[in-house]
Amino acid sequence: MVLTRFEPVLIGPLCVGKTSTATALAARLGLPHVQLDELGESYYRRAGYDAERGAALEQESGYVAKYRYREPAFPVSLGYLFAEHHDCVFDLGAGHTCMLDLSLVDQVRQALTPFANVFLLLPSRDPERSIATIRERLRGDPERAGDDWDLEVDFIRFWVTSDQNRSLARHLVLTEERTPEQVADEIFRLTGGR
Repeated sequence: MVLTRFEPVLIGPLCVGKTSTATALAARLGLPHVQLDELGESYYRRAGYDAERGAALEQESGYVAKYRYREPAFPVSLGYLFAEHHDCVFDLGAGHTCMLDLSLVDQVRQALTPFANVFLLLPSRDPERSIATIRERLRGDPERAGDDWDLEVDFIRFWVTSDQNRSLARHLVLTEERTPEQVADEIFRLTGGR
């Protein structure tokens, strides 16, 4: 495997501090911060996802049906993102690297293979503590407090306990009781300041 790209790529579940850490790290490195969640909808459309069909599926069968329909667009979106952006700090949303459909896992792995600096952010090494911390952060987040995470798929548990993100990451960085700047400093050191 030839590692040809050295931009930091931050992955992990929601509410672990990816965006705030990426912002701090980008400032430290003097690079742009590129957040896939902000670009996702246009990439999903390009990958063949029909938002109207997704909405209809959600109304008929629930959020997980919509998610499963949209999920094949996630690895394709990674390809678009990495082709169109260079010399930046990448912040990948929770679902973009951890697939329910295991047939998509290799596509995600191929998209991330060139990157030497893939960082998995988690609150704690202990999965149960990480899950509890994320749930607590969600309850305290006014923008997400009303979100229903009690679905047929426990996404928080899945994102924390699946080995998919761990197998993609070159480094695990813990965020609990640390500021985004402290986490960014650790990532900066691990990248050798690149």
